[in-house]
Amino acid sequence: MLYFLYAVFFVCCILIFKRILSEFESGFDWFSGTLYALIFLISCSLVWIFIFGIYYAAVGEMF
Repeated sequence: MLYFLYAVFFVCCILIFKRILSEFESGFDWFSGTLYALIFLISCSLVWIFIFGIYYAAVGEMF
């Protein structure tokens, strides 16, 4: 089950990354790139908490 959840997390991060890359079709700005990198990290962290938080809450291995 954990391997499946890791795969789902990886696919979600790839989709988020592709969505962010679509913002840079017209050009690249370092300030915007830095902000989008932070948005990517925070989004992937929230996806991690959502996916694995639900799993560990259901299994009961959180504490």
